[in-house]
Amino acid sequence: MTHGSHDRELPELLASPEADGIPARADALADVNPYAAPRSALVEAPPPRRVQLAEPWQRLVARMIDNVIVLALVSGATFVAGLFITLPSLFDEQSMLSTALYTLLAFSMYLLVQGPLLRSSGQTWGKRIFGIHIVDMSRRKPEFWKLAFVRELPFELIYVIPVAGQILGLINILMIARVDHRCGHDLLAGTQVVRFLEDPPDAGPPPA
Repeated sequence: MTHGSHDRELPELLASPEADGIPARADALADVNPYAAPRSALVEAPPPRRVQLAEPWQRLVARMIDNVIVLALVSGATFVAGLFITLPSLFDEQSMLSTALYTLLAFSMYLLVQGPLLRSSGQTWGKRIFGIHIVDMSRRKPEFWKLAFVRELPFELIYVIPVAGQILGLINILMIARVDHRCGHDLLAGTQVVRFLEDPPDAGPPPA
């Protein structure tokens, strides 16, 4: 077969119509392009909901409620445990190690009670009472691990440090007076506490 016959047969092969249900060669080659961009429908993410910053007093009272819940659970757990077993003397000592143990026990109770709400809505029970939420700076719910182990746990451990821990804890609380009301644990985790606004405010009549 000569070179000229190749030149005549190749266009005929590429341009041949479909036969017996087999697509034409040109269509098949056009559909298979390893350098083409992926063909997928673009799904736009829903816009973030409108929010306003939670009032500092709401945050403080919500934190107090959460602390009372955890303290009651820790006290109840140690009391019940003491009825059936002899707790190590370490629990009766006023030492940094015993404080750390109580802190870890309190954090475990915190995860047990507040974990489901944190995971589902970015709230604790105290924040749920006031209808406020923890969100990231894009106004979306943060991951649970970030809420629990970045936003909460480090500052719980800081409080264990004698004197310095109390000073740092006080500074963390006083930072709520910032314009954006973000405490130290908010800055660390990249979060803020807000109230969602379902409806936009009335813009008033259009300008004349």
